[in-house]
Amino acid sequence: MEIKIKNKKLKKRLKRIYTKITPWRRKYVIDKIPVFSVKQICKIIHIKVPKKYKPIQNIPVHFTYLFDPIQNKDEVRKKIKYHNYRRPNFVRQLKWKMNRFKFGFDNQIEFLQGNDEKLVQMMVEWLYGWFPIGFYYFDYLDYELYNKTIDEANTFLSRGFWWRTYKASNDGKKIKVLKDKEEFNKVYHKYVNREFLNCDNCTFEEFKKFVTAHPKFFGKPVEGTGGEGAGIIRVSDFNNIDALYKHSKKNHLIIEEIVQQHKDLAKFNDSAVNTIRAYSLHCADGKVRLLLANLRLSRKGKDVDNFHCGGVTCVIDPKTGKVASDAIDRHHMFYDRHPDSNLKFKGFQVPCWDKLVKAIEESGSLIPGIRHVGWDIAITKDGNIEFIEGNSMPNFDVTQAADQVGKLHLYEKYIIELEALKKEEKKKKLAKAKKETEKAVK
Repeated sequence: MEIKIKNKKLKKRLKRIYTKITPWRRKYVIDKIPVFSVKQICKIIHIKVPKKYKPIQNIPVHFTYLFDPIQNKDEVRKKIKYHNYRRPNFVRQLKWKMNRFKFGFDNQIEFLQGNDEKLVQMMVEWLYGWFPIGFYYFDYLDYELYNKTIDEANTFLSRGFWWRTYKASNDGKKIKVLKDKEEFNKVYHKYVNREFLNCDNCTFEEFKKFVTAHPKFFGKPVEGTGGEGAGIIRVSDFNNIDALYKHSKKNHLIIEEIVQQHKDLAKFNDSAVNTIRAYSLHCADGKVRLLLANLRLSRKGKDVDNFHCGGVTCVIDPKTGKVASDAIDRHHMFYDRHPDSNLKFKGFQVPCWDKLVKAIEESGSLIPGIRHVGWDIAITKDGNIEFIEGNSMPNFDVTQAADQVGKLHLYEKYIIELEALKKEEKKKKLAKAKKETEKAVK
């Protein structure tokens, strides 16, 4: 006879107790990652089992030849355990990552599109060879790790190191300054000379005044990332100003005067402002260093230059301001010249580079608790520096994908020093709190 429990809280509690004493299904596990069979992998990423793999479809992949391409397969096999697996949330996240891998495979490796055999093989290689050592699906695809040795891969700034950099450099309570675009424009006002208006807290009269002065302007979500929802807006595209006002309010836009870019950058493409992504680090010795830089160039007819929104990017030598590589787009197509204007990338001198470096050195230590910033910077037609926005967790993909050269050596030393500094500061804080407690007790 089944006992029905009406009390929801009691039901949940009993369920928790039951799952603790009742073993889950036993699974093979490598570094907490369940070992799937080919059939399970294909089911997760919504494809049919390739004909070639049908004889082995129900066998865990570490028993099959699909494990052969994994460079450290002997070490990986030693880590295999067979036990009760209790991490359903982790598996859900892992399945999402596996589907993102498939999406990246389909969109970035064009010459292999539709090749499900290769997709499954590369999925296994990434999942058990690269993911456990800190390389995410986009690291594997962006840095072409399928063509690299582990030693070569370890010279790259991986997703694991990206997270380590953030924890060592930035205080999560302070980064609102960079997330909120209105706040950013106010704090770094020295290098923000364009007019702007936050539609979330402006009146209709203020809005009307702005759009009358700027019938064509740039709009973007106040807390958006990656260029999503950003673009040029024209008053003439709406029936009236009231409709535009409602649209801007609904989408939580910050609207800005369009920056008139430097003529040398406009030559590549003038439908959007072409910017520089510069990575600065306020190091433990107190100096602000410009460690990496990229030139981001828009394509014909596009409103934004973002790499993830159709733009191309190439590496800049931070010491000289000269472009040092060919360009790459999101589909991993390489270009030695701009695909629309035919201008050559390598050797191009970014104008006003000394001014840009000076602006970063001045601004990189402005906010205590914010040490690592990815700056998006425009050079105006008058040769002035205009900060577009700052990023507290800038991705390293654009800085390494274009030239396929790892940049870990530029960061590692400074991050180790910052980790040591943070540890020391935490010790002092605890010692101070202990003293204050003892004093209060006395």
